Amino acid sequence: CSVPISLYVTLEMVNYCQAFFIDNDLEMYDPDADMPAMARTSNMNGDLASIQYVFSDKTGTLTRNIMEFRRCSVDGQVYGNVDTDEEMPPDKFVIEGQPLTKLAQEAITKGPGSAAYYFMLVLSVCHTVVMETLDDGSTAYQAESPDEEALVSAAADLGFRFTGRRPGEVKLEVDGNELIFKLLCTIAFNSTRKRMSVIVKTPEGKVLLMTKGADNIVGGRAKEYQGTDKDTVDSHLRLFSEDGLRTLMLAVRELPPAEFDTWFVSYQKAAASIEDRAKAIADAAEKIEKDLVVVGTTAIEDQLQEGVPDTIADLLDGGIKVWVLTGDKMETLSLIH
Repeated sequence: CSVPISLYVTLEMVNYCQAFFIDNDLEMYDPDADMPAMARTSNMNGDLASIQYVFSDKTGTLTRNIMEFRRCSVDGQVYGNVDTDEEMPPDKFVIEGQPLTKLAQEAITKGPGSAAYYFMLVLSVCHTVVMETLDDGSTAYQAESPDEEALVSAAADLGFRFTGRRPGEVKLEVDGNELIFKLLCTIAFNSTRKRMSVIVKTPEGKVLLMTKGADNIVGGRAKEYQGTDKDTVDSHLRLFSEDGLRTLMLAVRELPPAEFDTWFVSYQKAAASIEDRAKAIADAAEKIEKDLVVVGTTAIEDQLQEGVPDTIADLLDGGIKVWVLTGDKMETLSLIH
């Protein structure tokens, strides 16, 4: 059937008016960026009413992608605190943490072999961060991810300062002394493994495996929890997640030199594979990343963008379902709305 031309004209006028209101809506203006809303086409305004699902990334989209080290759990103790919210529910359980500086002092005082010392070592050695010299002569960390930069920067602030790397070496400055770790192997992080590991020879001559990654992955390969137990660590992880913090678990294992030598031959063979190289490396890593000793967990804050909770609440009130793609726990996501 034919549609009167007047109806088309009327619809176009409606679309044009809607686009005008969108462009001039003060509630859709971002003062920080000095950017108003802009309807680049007027014939799609009506489609907005048909939206049923919104799919969103979390990091850098809902959050600011600015990572800050806030809390950690070592030796059964919580260190560090987050800002308390005056509107926090009365039944919210909060653990007051020890100062992070106390953790650094214990690492120096107790020395190699202690959970605090190993924890600081994993932060400052188990990474792929490099030092960059800026135009003014100062140095800064360059990392593949903001999480890594936050962890290495936190370790530096607490006295375990990563000072650079040379082929086969990682250098630290601890309590005024330079420590050089011989880098024997790096097993990279990927989204399947959800962890990364390095194997180093320490200044004391030990062969040490250091691993950091998702708590369910690293915890599943743990033999023991140094200075604490699994239930205590799990309770701290749950509290960190409920505070909206991103968590990682850190672990170590001292390797007998003979075991490492035998394994390293198989790892090199896997790394040189032409077919299914990624799978061969993952299979080889499985054989060494086991019987781990958990030395602590970290909690990093990535604050939400301004207005995110209210925006999601408005979408939900409008009958729109919101899906968020993230590796965080459900407890962490609960803070978004």
